[in-house]
Amino acid sequence: MMAVVRVAATGNVDISSPPATVDGATLSVGDRILLHAQTAPAQNGIYEKGSSTWARPADFDAGSELLGATVFVSEGGTYGNTMWQCTTDGPITVGTTALAFAQLPNTIDKTRIDQLHGNLLGSAVTLDLSAGNATIAVGDGKRRRIVDGNLVADRTVTLSTTGAVAGDTISILREDRSQRVVRIHAGTNLSYHLGGPGSFVAQYDGTAWKLTDATRRNGERVVNVKDFGAKGDGVTNDTAAIQAALNVFSPAQSTELSGVVFFPKGVYLIDDTLTYRGEPGYAIHLRGEIGYSRGLAGTIIRWRDTDPPSPVGEGTKAMLHMMGANMSVLEDLEFDGLGLVKYCVHLDYALAAGGALAVGSSGTRITRCTMARAAGPNAVCLAIGPAGDTDLQTSEVLIESCYFLGHATHPPLAAIKTLSDGNTKNIIIRDTSIGGYTQYGVDWQLASGTLLVSGVNTAGTTLADYRIGGGEATIIEQASENANAGAMFITSSGAVTGSVKVIGGSWVGTATESSVVIKYFGTVTLIGLQLKLVTPIPESSAVGLRPRIQIGDVTMTGPQPGALYSLGCLYWNHEDYIDVIDATTNVVVANDYSNNKGLRVTSINDYAYDASTLSVKKLKEYHGNYSTLGPGVLYGHTSSAAYNGAGFTRNILHEPRSGWTKQTYTYEAFQDSVAGKTLIVGRPAPRAKLLAAYLNVTTPFTGTYGGNALDVRLKFGKTGYGQEYILEFDATTAAVTKGLADADLGTALARASAVQGGDLQSWGSYGLLYISARDFNNRLLSGLTAGAVEVIMKWEVLP
Repeated sequence: MMAVVRVAATGNVDISSPPATVDGATLSVGDRILLHAQTAPAQNGIYEKGSSTWARPADFDAGSELLGATVFVSEGGTYGNTMWQCTTDGPITVGTTALAFAQLPNTIDKTRIDQLHGNLLGSAVTLDLSAGNATIAVGDGKRRRIVDGNLVADRTVTLSTTGAVAGDTISILREDRSQRVVRIHAGTNLSYHLGGPGSFVAQYDGTAWKLTDATRRNGERVVNVKDFGAKGDGVTNDTAAIQAALNVFSPAQSTELSGVVFFPKGVYLIDDTLTYRGEPGYAIHLRGEIGYSRGLAGTIIRWRDTDPPSPVGEGTKAMLHMMGANMSVLEDLEFDGLGLVKYCVHLDYALAAGGALAVGSSGTRITRCTMARAAGPNAVCLAIGPAGDTDLQTSEVLIESCYFLGHATHPPLAAIKTLSDGNTKNIIIRDTSIGGYTQYGVDWQLASGTLLVSGVNTAGTTLADYRIGGGEATIIEQASENANAGAMFITSSGAVTGSVKVIGGSWVGTATESSVVIKYFGTVTLIGLQLKLVTPIPESSAVGLRPRIQIGDVTMTGPQPGALYSLGCLYWNHEDYIDVIDATTNVVVANDYSNNKGLRVTSINDYAYDASTLSVKKLKEYHGNYSTLGPGVLYGHTSSAAYNGAGFTRNILHEPRSGWTKQTYTYEAFQDSVAGKTLIVGRPAPRAKLLAAYLNVTTPFTGTYGGNALDVRLKFGKTGYGQEYILEFDATTAAVTKGLADADLGTALARASAVQGGDLQSWGSYGLLYISARDFNNRLLSGLTAGAVEVIMKWEVLP
């Protein structure tokens, strides 16, 4: 039967002390009220207002009168013009049986219909899922858009069919970023996981609720790998299930242009390459939970070993191969190759039908991901670009807040490597850590365009933190601590025409005495960088190890653009100037080096830190345009080009362009089982003119051999024997100083000819200068016990 009431209560009513106003209407005696939301459901029903109390009217105080009763509400701000039906099954005992009333759709309730069908969103209603499972009944209120703001754990939501009519639509919108999972069920045919921000939309078709719109986030369709059978339990082989999820957004199998594949946290085992092939306009977003975790806290995709186990370090496959992945995203995922894969992730191009080139990969973003334990000589954690193919580009790749880890016993080639020249370009790496066992941190040898590195930490590389090829590389605020002896900060292979700029940061490494910290054959600009070499310092080293920089290509035969510009840098253990050498380890100081190769060195406001005295001093400035001299104008060594052994020290006595140098040799430098020993004083700079030379014996050279006193003579000149010497004199009788103006000047050389490249043919090219100690009676110099000589020279570089 149809009953008419004036208003319906909007909540629980205390019928022992009833209110005077319900749903915005002031009641009069005789008004009828529908109670449908009582805390004690047995109190629900139709009541009539008396003078001071409410009571059930005679036509609705029996169970038979309430069974299936339909009620129309005529007034009220919330429930005016709505219809309700008693849905409680008989038998009903009034006052004892819990009564339920459900709101019915009707043609008068236009507002509610609009809300159900999505024409009017209205205000979001909070669904509290914190207590457990919840049921959403379409007839229980005006809910279309429900926000699960109080979610605390996995919850199941059931969509009720009670009161629903065909076409009714309801959605659940998740706005928080807690990354928990909502499971939604409607009958036996709908099970959907909602992780992270997104929405679930279902529609009633007259029989059951059906999924009409997949979970979406910011307009993207979201699929969950567990809906395709993935377990993520660290035991099950999830390869096929994950591939099926990826295929949802494959152009060959779907009309979806882009979407999200969501991985709830867990360990997903795979034993074959996961592939994605895109086309222009398509993209994919792979998203896990709690990225950069390196542990069980987040989402891990791990290579599954076989039985018997596969050989570690001999993998040939990639864990994930993304082809034509324009504008795609990898986020909050860990790829663990377990030492069994060649690549963790490979960004590549896609092939069209028939094998024709279709589309490259540009605009990919990799965020909060870990790539670990690719292993083997050609392995790479992240490979960018097609191997050896330059037709299609892989470019504009952003790598941020990631972690790359090598393999302890089978180090890969690099953490990040570009595989092809030319169109592999424009890479940004920022706020990322590269740790351990890779030959290179970043191998950008085959690339072009730009490389920007910002806020990256590297450690444990065995060859160099960065191998840089052509293009423009900028490294900002790099931090490096390298325990592998001989590993470099930056290196390159062969002649390049690119440039490297390093701004701020520090490099701290362990090296040998001949180590080079930066070896680059293009242009190097260093601004505010600290370079430090630490233990072990060889006992034979007269001074602490100092970072050397190598510029220039050994294959150069003509002018080259190689140059070093250093501004405001801190170099450990340097004396007056930074050490710069060319590709053949010859010292390069300022101006053109042999064959007019055009190598330039500029040093402005650089400082040195002396680890032995714990002091900081400003290095002397020089600039290649002024044809100045530096520490490499003359340097002492034996036949070994790297000699810095016992009995030798050096000191640069000059200010810029004045050219004074001093080297000290004590008897230990000449001790040997020979009658005469020749040491290389150094290599003159190009077009350098020797203005003055003084040999100052501060301690006579004395000793005995076979019971006879040694008679030592010193020579200084082009070869140290024959007539090509400048000075020769007795160094045993007393302290003595000899110079170019002295009467002992060699007869075969004139002072005017003592110029590298001068009149005397034998002084052409860029010959060496020597100092020689020889016993006049051919006794062996191993018997030397005392002696010291200073070699002081003044040079001028010709214009």
